Amino acid sequence: MQGNPRSSFQPAEAGAVLAGTVGACGGAGALVGWAAGNKGYFS
Repeated sequence: MQGNPRSSFQPAEAGAVLAGTVGACGGAGALVGWAAGNKGYFS
């Protein structure tokens, strides 16, 4: 039985990917909210 090979998980890279994804989704949501507000959907 062989031992597991060492994982190549890099926390810094994973954190950057997570932050980028959250930022992109937040920006897209803000843009959609702004556009909907400009069209008067929330008034």
